[in-house]
Amino acid sequence: MIIWYNNSVLASVVSIVSCMIAIIGVYYLRSDDPNPALVAVLIGVGVAGAVCGWLISRAKRKKTAGQNVLGQPQLPPQGQGVQPQFQPQAQAAQRQMPQAAPVAQAQPQPAPAPIPVPIAAASPMQTPAQGTPAPAAPKFCTNCGNKLSPEAKFCPRCGKPVQAVQPQAAPAAAPAPAAAPIPAAPERAEQTIPEAEAPEPLTLDEIFLKAEEYKEAGEYQAELDTLNAALAENPSDPVLITKIGRAYRHLGKYTQAAACYKRAAQLDPDMPTIYSNLAAIYMRNNEFDAARAQYEQAIFLFSEDPSRADDSEKAVIYANYALCMGCLDETETARRNLGYAERYGYPEESLNTIRANLGL
Repeated sequence: MIIWYNNSVLASVVSIVSCMIAIIGVYYLRSDDPNPALVAVLIGVGVAGAVCGWLISRAKRKKTAGQNVLGQPQLPPQGQGVQPQFQPQAQAAQRQMPQAAPVAQAQPQPAPAPIPVPIAAASPMQTPAQGTPAPAAPKFCTNCGNKLSPEAKFCPRCGKPVQAVQPQAAPAAAPAPAAAPIPAAPERAEQTIPEAEAPEPLTLDEIFLKAEEYKEAGEYQAELDTLNAALAENPSDPVLITKIGRAYRHLGKYTQAAACYKRAAQLDPDMPTIYSNLAAIYMRNNEFDAARAQYEQAIFLFSEDPSRADDSEKAVIYANYALCMGCLDETETARRNLGYAERYGYPEESLNTIRANLGL
């Protein structure tokens, strides 16, 4: 404990008081009826105080050692040379050396008489080109960083020969080039996109022609789709509805075909082909009496007004009517109507086929 006291009075006092408290605790422990808790507190306080005194003494010792480091160094014995002892402080001093500010150019003055400068001393920094000499910048020891007088040749702190560090003036920054003006983007001419012209709708005759092409090619569904597309704008056209019924008949949809023919007959009861097409549906269903009535109505209409049907239509109606009459065993009526069909240009080969089927 004497070692602790030689550098701090406070550490000595704290240690002595703590030791006395600990001794009181030990003495109380040897009494007849000791209190363990009190004894533990006294001894703990004493030990803690002793540790505090040691810590205070240690901190005091470190502080004193730091002050000694910053003080005057001890020079080495004669002939052993000077060893650098403050290298960290010298490096810090070099980092902290002030940089000389650029000296403003002085106004031209008459050139003064030259002043002789000693060779050993560092010459002061002068301004370029006929400037007035600037005051000498301070020098620092490169070994320990000690500030030196301009005429010093040895560092009074470490004894090392002086190698003065002269701060260099920072070069003037080159002026930044002027930014080139950014050319404005050329204005784009507004471009107008022409709107696509909607295709002109087909006329009803063109639709009929197109459907006829599909029928000749055997594309009956395309024929029906083409005709149905025109039905929205022509819901009451009997020719269109009749052609739709024909397309249904080509697809084998005879019920829809018969409905179309009946609707067309309501719209135009004077069209012979409507009745002949409806009669063909009845013939397929072996309803010969119903078919006979439709054929006779068609023959009556174009007999009354020949312009209601052309020769080819008349020839087909007569031939089919003869076939219907043959199925009803009216051979004479059938033979007579085959003669009418031949008169209007019905093919001879087809007529011979009908005669063979009817046994005429």
